[in-house]
Formats: sequence, C-alpha cells, structure tokens
Amino acid sequence: MDNFKEANESLERTNKTVDSFSRKMKFVGLEKVVADSLEKLFNNASSYITHVKNELDSTDSNGENLDVAEDILIKTQKGDSLFNYLQQVYDTGIEYGDSTSRQYLTDVRKYGKDKWLERYFRKVPTIAASTILSKFQNDLGLIRISVTSAGIAELKNKILQNR
Repeated sequence: MDNFKEANESLERTNKTVDSFSRKMKFVGLEKVVADSLEKLFNNASSYITHVKNELDSTDSNGENLDVAEDILIKTQKGDSLFNYLQQVYDTGIEYGDSTSRQYLTDVRKYGKDKWLERYFRKVPTIAASTILSKFQNDLGLIRISVTSAGIAELKNKILQNR
C-alpha cells in the first residue's frame, strides 16, 4: 500500500508540472475549431479523472478496499465515460501526435471497454486504482505535448520548404 501511495504522490507531482507546462502550449498547424475541440477534450478528460479519483478517495480514504474501484468503474456509466475519454485522447495522439508515441498508443487501445476496465480496476485496492488514474492523467499530458510538438514540427517544415 505504501508503494502505491508513493507512486501516486510522485505521479501527481509530475502531473501538476506537465499539466502546467502543457496548458501553456497551443495546438498549432490545426484549424481553430479542431484546436479548440482538442483543448476541450484534454481539459474535460483530466477533470473527469480528477473527479473519479476524488470519489474513490471519499469512498475509501484508507485506500485498502478491493471493491470500491470495481463498484464505481466496472459496468457503470462512470467507467464507460472514463474509457471513452481515454480512447478519444489516445485516438487524438495517434492521429495528431508525433510518430514516436503512435505505437504505444495503438498498443494501449487493443482492449475493448469491458476487458480494459476489468484489467485495470477489478479487485485492486483503491489506492492502486487512484495510481492507475494518475498514470492516465500523465498520459493525457504527454499526449497533449506530443500533439503540440508535432504541430510545431509540421509548421517548421512548411516554413523551411517555402524558403
């Protein structure tokens, strides 16, 4: 349990730094409507994960219960929403991100919703579920940076070609 708590605290510190940095970056090389929808997707997904983590914590503040995450996320609307948000973010990374992250994101998407939710949230201590959710928030930040970086690289290449 202590190891999960330490890992979660470390991820949350990293997430704060990545989130602060990535929110300052703009999606370049995309139409404004696309950039705005990506901004909204990333912000909503991160907020949703924070909401689920808060619910887990308020239901089991010790983090030791093996059924809390399962009850909240498996075969529920909350679990469905979590899965859908993350799949949309991973799809965004595959479509718009840099090439180095595409294979990882494709591999992450190989499970269907029910199998994916059970893989991460069946019979795990609540603190482990929170740590997994922190890892997903970390993915969001890194994908956001990947998409932004790919747009910047594409814009740079267009400028160099026009010289």
